[in-house]
Amino acid sequence: MSNKIIIKITLTFLLVLSSLTQANTSYKKSGIATKTPNKILFVGNSFSFYNNGISNEVANLVRAKGLWNPEKNNYRLMTLSGGKLDEHSKFLSTFLEQKNINWDLVVLQEYSTGPIIDEKKSKFRAATKKLVKDIEASDSHASLFMTWAYQHQPEMIESLSTAYQSLGKELNIPVFPVGIAFSKAQLKHPEILLLVPDVLGVKNGEVTYTKTWKHPSPNGSYLAACVFYSVLYGESAEGNPYTATLPAHIAQKLQKTAWETVTEFY
Repeated sequence: MSNKIIIKITLTFLLVLSSLTQANTSYKKSGIATKTPNKILFVGNSFSFYNNGISNEVANLVRAKGLWNPEKNNYRLMTLSGGKLDEHSKFLSTFLEQKNINWDLVVLQEYSTGPIIDEKKSKFRAATKKLVKDIEASDSHASLFMTWAYQHQPEMIESLSTAYQSLGKELNIPVFPVGIAFSKAQLKHPEILLLVPDVLGVKNGEVTYTKTWKHPSPNGSYLAACVFYSVLYGESAEGNPYTATLPAHIAQKLQKTAWETVTEFY
């Protein structure tokens, strides 16, 4: 991939984080921004905490490339099982006001159908607007974690993508296109399972599962982490030695898919 594309991704992301422009945003020869958010708070629900947590998975990719500075970097995760941003909006400002850490970036992840179901849309938008206001009041910067379509409802991604991108544009905050990466991977590599069903109960001595597959498998969480890494550092995760114990050939396909998604999105 050309340096122009690498720089474009990082520039686009950093330009949206407008108040970061006071910092040095020159570029190394590799195309990695010299100013990438070091302290990131991920806010969401089970989509973010499954499989070791998105914060840990992204951090592991950063560490594996030798880019993690323990004196500067700090990624944390704040989640509610089945949680919605409307619920987080009731207490996140209190947490941010503690000032124990000055977060560079806060990533907001909504309930899976929150942005696209008629009776939920207004709450999603109102809660996000309040959260962004609270985040900016704490001298931090907000962003959105675009989630994915359910396993047997691939058409969901069109509405999800539109909802996240339109709100991101309205609020002038960046969007991480994780959901788009899932759709791309499912089309290109249907043999790689990205989602898993939840346990429904037991019938005749056997475990039964829900018909809806929405939670990420280890493959899915790794793909999401690669998307975050690609956007934050403006480079592909391809060749990164951290594979989250996935077979190397699967990790490589997911790394590549994440980068293709990001370069097309930005």
